[in-house]
Amino acid sequence: MSQGRLLVSNTGATFLRMAVTFWIGLWTTRVILRALGDDDYGIYTLLGGSIGLVALLQQAFVASAQRHLAHAIGGQDARRVTALFSSSVALFAGVACAVLVAAAALLPLLWAILKVPTERWHAATAAYGLMAIQVAISAFLAPFMAIIAANQRLARLATLQVLLAAATLGGAWIVLRSSGDRLVVLAAVLAAIQLAWAASVAAIAIRSFPEARFRRALCSGRDVIDLASFAGWSFVGTIAWTLRLRGSSLLLGAFFLPSVITGYGIAIQVAGYQLQWTGAAWAAAAPAMATMHGAGRHDRVGDLATKVCLLNGLIVQMLFIPILLETPTLLRLWLGTVPHLAIEFTRLIVAGLLIPPLIGGITMAMQARDRARPVALLSVAAGVVPLVAAALLFALRPGTEPWMLPALTMAVTAMVPPLAVLLFGRETGVNSRRFLSGVLGPWAAVVAVALVASMRAWLFLSESAWRALAVIAIHGCVSAIATWVIAFDDSDRARFVEFLPSPIRRLVGCARPSILSRSRLGDPSP
Repeated sequence: MSQGRLLVSNTGATFLRMAVTFWIGLWTTRVILRALGDDDYGIYTLLGGSIGLVALLQQAFVASAQRHLAHAIGGQDARRVTALFSSSVALFAGVACAVLVAAAALLPLLWAILKVPTERWHAATAAYGLMAIQVAISAFLAPFMAIIAANQRLARLATLQVLLAAATLGGAWIVLRSSGDRLVVLAAVLAAIQLAWAASVAAIAIRSFPEARFRRALCSGRDVIDLASFAGWSFVGTIAWTLRLRGSSLLLGAFFLPSVITGYGIAIQVAGYQLQWTGAAWAAAAPAMATMHGAGRHDRVGDLATKVCLLNGLIVQMLFIPILLETPTLLRLWLGTVPHLAIEFTRLIVAGLLIPPLIGGITMAMQARDRARPVALLSVAAGVVPLVAAALLFALRPGTEPWMLPALTMAVTAMVPPLAVLLFGRETGVNSRRFLSGVLGPWAAVVAVALVASMRAWLFLSESAWRALAVIAIHGCVSAIATWVIAFDDSDRARFVEFLPSPIRRLVGCARPSILSRSRLGDPSP
């Protein structure tokens, strides 16, 4: 299969997975909130944010392993792929141990700064330990997920992730019916599910790819250093994003009661879905870009980076602009009773995450070129500045409202895309002129057309579930049509039409050989 068709296929599979897990996740959150109650859900959010910071190192090594494996696959060197996989297994075993040690070391500090009620310390400590075990399992699993993704077999990962989401929902129902301490039971059930899922992923990777077998003789200290070096800067960039969301819950937890953190926890749950929605294009394009670079097709990287920037922005606005408009209604439908400040937190966080996806392709292109350092430094600056400013406000002005934190984050985040284009545009092939004409212009045109159409329903209908449904449907349909007409060129349309059933292809009339031959990314495959 050509790279273009593979990219479209992987994007479609990832979107399908995201759509299914999105709805499963909504039900899971509702069940967990019902099982734990506001106070314990706030504690659960605080613990998740704490162990999430520890888990960042694992995420960074996943990105590093995937990039290096995809680069080696592009060079068509099977022995090199096996060597990198073996080195990554050795490295990730160490990371799993480091996660457990770091989590244990952080525990006394967390109890000193977080406002967890004294009577819940024992349960919270047990839950925290089980969460650390869950993250360690994920760390050891990472090389197997990385090699599946590097081979661009995302349909297999998508199927496994849907099963994981369904199992998590089943676990939440078990917790709801449990007579024990539900906070501890939840952490134990999730750890058991993670262990079973890890075993399944590892078995599939070993069976599918001959390179996914540990060869001690091929482990290389140099490879470990290269993986760790890339992961170090990827970690710096990843921690910046997590500080904007999970780390913020720790800051709020130092100044406000768990009931306030519950509202923020709901908001970051929505933000997590927003990032997953964006991540569909990211998951499909990142290994493709690294493979292109490894095969020496550097000119194609700039083309793909531009397409990913535009697609990321269009994907996010299609669903989350109507969610922004209908936040109160949707939260009531989702949760029944909306926690304190959840509406304000959700609107601010969702609005702050609408713009950054427009530079997703630039970030990927920099990582494909093994240039994670400057991107990481920019992300750190954008993540730290609002946290420091909010901490000063909360400390110096005790009456400051907690929603000031996501408001400051939104303001700083909006400054990142123009800086990224100016700093990295020329190196990645997406300079200012190309970004304005190929990304920002089409994106703004699609948003304007869809927003005008959906605002008619929002302004003239009374607030209700039917209005929310109408706004989402109108915005989504108009966005899709405007994207097809305004944002896509002939080659883009041809790639998508290829995967439609034959009767629909004949109806659309776009699958002409002349168009397919002009596909800039489709042929030849690397």
